[in-house]
Amino acid sequence: TQSRSSAASDVYKRQKLKDALIRKYHVIESHLPLSAAVDLLLNVQDQHFLVMENQKVVGTLSKTAIISGLTTVGENSPISNVMNKNILWLAPDMDISKANELMQKNHISIAPVQENNQLIGVFELDNFSEFLLIKAARKS
Repeated sequence: TQSRSSAASDVYKRQKLKDALIRKYHVIESHLPLSAAVDLLLNVQDQHFLVMENQKVVGTLSKTAIISGLTTVGENSPISNVMNKNILWLAPDMDISKANELMQKNHISIAPVQENNQLIGVFELDNFSEFLLIKAARKS
């Protein structure tokens, strides 16, 4: 296990964000009621979503925010009332270690990644640990 941990650490230090990018992800519109987010949450495995408005990212939405919103604002309230508006945009050539550090510092679990002003994917902390384990296992 020590060698796997060391291998995972080496992988982590050398990788760029584009190597761990999620290209298939779910989005939801900001004007929709929170009940639509509940439906999405219950029908997919994702726990974090990009929130869109006029085909632009305007926020993120987590499972925690959805559940909290149900009790604080109710299921008919628009998603825009509970989404996180603090968007951390990342670039595909950024070091994964730097992206991870920025996301943890800002308490963000999902961040959109753009290249040439185009959304090309998302980076999600939950998925990142799976990425490291797989990369380390392949090297063993």
